[in-house]
Amino acid sequence: MADGINDPNWKLSKDRRTLSITVQENFSDLGKLQNYQNIKELRIDLWKPSDNFNLEPLALIPRLQKLTILQSPETNFSVVGKLSRLRELHISTDHSVDVTPLRKHPAIRKIHIEASEFFGIGILNTLPNLRSVKLFGVREDEIEYLHRAKLSYLETDFFKISGRRNIKGYFYRVFGVQTERARKRKRIFRNVREVSSLLRKYIVQHAEWTVPIALVFGTLITFLS
Repeated sequence: MADGINDPNWKLSKDRRTLSITVQENFSDLGKLQNYQNIKELRIDLWKPSDNFNLEPLALIPRLQKLTILQSPETNFSVVGKLSRLRELHISTDHSVDVTPLRKHPAIRKIHIEASEFFGIGILNTLPNLRSVKLFGVREDEIEYLHRAKLSYLETDFFKISGRRNIKGYFYRVFGVQTERARKRKRIFRNVREVSSLLRKYIVQHAEWTVPIALVFGTLITFLS
């Protein structure tokens, strides 16, 4: 790892797990990342990047678990989707961010993005292990796209909510969005009420069938639930 060690813009932690890079005017590119393939955490501060700067060399560190990109002028984050072991992502930019490349990412648990505009927010619902989301710069109506994500923490410019039940309650209260489980329960109760009403009418007309009908009714409730 000699290449880059003496570069003041590249700072490797003592345990060789975390690398911090400051991108200034004299910075060439991220090609030297090939010498840091075992790092777990990377922080890139894009202070003064060149016009041809890009993030594609991030693919050279597939074991990366935590990525922070600050002051990014870059809008193409497609390479991030290729980091299959990434668990935490933090992006700060004055530009737009398209999260579409993260579709079905298998490992990401935490996302923190500050941007001027977002594209593809609904894609975050496809991340099976996503639990914490912080989005700043998102429109309030766009938040509804996250209702299928299994989040335990959600924070935006408008609020912050902890707890999966509280988050589900927010979506139902603000957008009228119910979980599939809640919709199923509602259908079951509606069906039970309809069947109960019919059985009561029949029992009034045929009192001698009260006990058998009660048994059938109990079986129906069990089946519907």
